[in-house]
Amino acid sequence: MRHVLAIASSVVLVAGCSPKAETEVAEAPAAAQQVTITATEFNFAAPDTIAPGMTVFTLVNSGAQEHHAILARIADGKTMADVEAEVAKEAGGTPEWLTFYGAASGIGPGNSTGAAVDLPAGNYVIVCFIPDTADGAPHLMKGMIRPITVAGEPVAVAPPTADADIQLKDFAFELPAMTAGMRTFRITNSGPGLHEVQLVKLAPGATVESFGASLAPGYTGPVQGTAMGGGGAISPGVEQWWTANLEPGDYLVTCYVPDAKGTPHIMLGMVQPFTVAPGS
Repeated sequence: MRHVLAIASSVVLVAGCSPKAETEVAEAPAAAQQVTITATEFNFAAPDTIAPGMTVFTLVNSGAQEHHAILARIADGKTMADVEAEVAKEAGGTPEWLTFYGAASGIGPGNSTGAAVDLPAGNYVIVCFIPDTADGAPHLMKGMIRPITVAGEPVAVAPPTADADIQLKDFAFELPAMTAGMRTFRITNSGPGLHEVQLVKLAPGATVESFGASLAPGYTGPVQGTAMGGGGAISPGVEQWWTANLEPGDYLVTCYVPDAKGTPHIMLGMVQPFTVAPGS
């Protein structure tokens, strides 16, 4: 499961480049299911069972370290024991029998964020891949992994209304022109592999190149961008909805999910700058 675990080091890169920005939970219809996940060291507090259908996840970080909550569906015929056995492996890629739905990207202590996703029934696992600040061990290795069952009467409501669509491909983004304000993104993975959106607001005068340089180990220069979160890694064909308050300025969308060799997609060209114009 090394492919998946490598997401952890990628999260640290983007989180460490700047202070965390305020993020919002996707605005869904009032009838959408609301699920709160509370993260501490090293545990998730969450319902044991939730309904299928449109679900708005809110991750509340009540711990002292950064955490995220990545939700993955376990294929029929596989069990939590299979997940735990895969985690214990020192080599191997992402199992094909796990389908990732995101839920909430990394946030610092005292903050909250989340996304809306349409969940099919099944058995799921919630994990945090972020490494411990003390010894670098991924949080899931310290117990930050738990099952959650999606079963019962489906929540049949429409998804949030999106202001903009973001398409994820190998290794590129498609996104429209955007203006300032509270914006809800519909994020669709149209590529053949696992991808994510991490939104970054560039510092004045910063560029794609200077931001990339700031991710290098040991960088001590000025902050080049503010991490604004995202909905977490999603598998091909999965959609999610995530809301952010965009101020006028220059931004990047990036993907830090690694390829089979451990190279983050941002290093393979999956980064795109765009400018947010003042609202009308």
